[in-house]
Amino acid sequence: MNTKKSTAKGKLRFEINPVCAECMKCKATCGNGTACQSVRKKLRAYNGVRPTADGFDCALPLSIDSHIACSFGCLYCNIAGTKIWLADGTFKDIEKIIPGDIVIGFEQIANKNRHFAYSKVEEVFSRKAPVIKIKTASGKIITCTKDHPWYTGRIEAKYMYEPAKVGRPLMFVIEPRTKSEITTDYKKGYIRGLIEGDGTIVDKVYTNAKRSRHIKNVRIAMKDEPPLNRFVDFVKDLKLKAYKGIFTYKGGKLPCVRLYGDDALNLAYKNNPLNNDEYWRGWLAGIFDAEGSTHKVLRIAQYPHIHPKIYNSIKKGLSRFSFKFVEEKSAVRMKGGRHEVMRFWALTQPTLWRKVEKVIIGQRLLPQKDQIVSITELGEAQVYSLKTSTHNYIANGYVSRNCFTPNLIQGREKTLKPVGQTSLNFIEGIFSGRKGKTYERFRKILKYDQRNANGYPCPVQCGALADPFDNIERNQGWTLKFIELCKKYNQPCRFSTKGNLFLVDEYINAMKEKPHLFWVAFSIISADDEIIKQLDIRHPPIS
Repeated sequence: MNTKKSTAKGKLRFEINPVCAECMKCKATCGNGTACQSVRKKLRAYNGVRPTADGFDCALPLSIDSHIACSFGCLYCNIAGTKIWLADGTFKDIEKIIPGDIVIGFEQIANKNRHFAYSKVEEVFSRKAPVIKIKTASGKIITCTKDHPWYTGRIEAKYMYEPAKVGRPLMFVIEPRTKSEITTDYKKGYIRGLIEGDGTIVDKVYTNAKRSRHIKNVRIAMKDEPPLNRFVDFVKDLKLKAYKGIFTYKGGKLPCVRLYGDDALNLAYKNNPLNNDEYWRGWLAGIFDAEGSTHKVLRIAQYPHIHPKIYNSIKKGLSRFSFKFVEEKSAVRMKGGRHEVMRFWALTQPTLWRKVEKVIIGQRLLPQKDQIVSITELGEAQVYSLKTSTHNYIANGYVSRNCFTPNLIQGREKTLKPVGQTSLNFIEGIFSGRKGKTYERFRKILKYDQRNANGYPCPVQCGALADPFDNIERNQGWTLKFIELCKKYNQPCRFSTKGNLFLVDEYINAMKEKPHLFWVAFSIISADDEIIKQLDIRHPPIS
């Protein structure tokens, strides 16, 4: 968008460049973001300094980026109802995700394999946009914007994500599953399973010279409190009462709960198990919270020669839901790897995710290829974008790219090391007249030998692909140092930004020392047609 409105603060020059929420600036300069990857090589070659005559966002002949990346914020979106894999192993519709939620994505450190990792949702955005329906060879249906990039599994960074195309595979890692309702029979099964796994039952008559006492109670002591809290809640729902306390033993202390009387014994072993799926879902959840573990596979510990009845119940429960297993000397080991572990987790709904996360977090992606067989255009729909800390997430079981272009190349934003930043020493070499063919080339572009009447060379553009006043600047202060270089060598500069960090006193004061050297152009983004009309009367509605 070319229309600009001017304003002023002190003696500094500012211009407002309104752009719409569909990122018109990005469309005009790098084709909906599709050219971002192709310029990365050029960015590295020029150390973040490059000629802009080949059509970037400014007509000035030389552009400088604070870091080697793209800050255009291209929006790639999914429709409402898309299932996002959360950090507790459950799934949530994308429209219900909020900033601060933790989801599951992946990361790659150095030359190691890509593996699952927790990822924080930093931003959420919604808009209306044309969408497509993707059908895969497995029969699954996915709906997203046409340009939404999906993980390809390729090693090369520039081919890591690609938009959907017939014949191209999507990378499937997990089957999305919804939580089932917690019923009364489920609660009875969970209570029984937790008692049989970690409970101590006392049903004994104690006699002394004065009297006899029949002691009836059930005690569960364990280090994890979520199963105990659930136990207390479920017992209360059954109109009974459990008592919380501390169990002291030689090795230390553990949180515990107790039940007393005939009701305790009935729940523990006197009442016969119910023969329905809800009861057995609950029972498996209870026994897993008590005796379950995972290390690449899922196991439920129990010695068949000590507790043959409980050991057989584990096999019976797993068989009921078609889980395959292997009988071991001290446990029942479930077969099937990640997909079966997650099916068990979603079906039974135990409380202890920490036992299951070892099968996921830190483990290799190992996705299954699911080829796209057809793509159909559907028209407009409400779509949603997520920005996450790992720059990716899992949507409907498929690995998807972060919906906003990452500020730094993969793996560097977390540590915010200056590795991906443009060298200020290199820039000073251009401004100061340092010897060398590369420096001379850039000085020629800036017309250092044809300075104007005031002795200034051609201005440089700061902020073409990377925003010089983004969140990375808040942490590293590169732009503030660059301002000092411009003042030192009397180099005019035009900044281009979508942020407001330049209005902080530290930056305003730095530029006001030589205000004639600096010009700040900033963009205002809005999806509201009425606001757009006020900003730019010539811009067509975006809705």
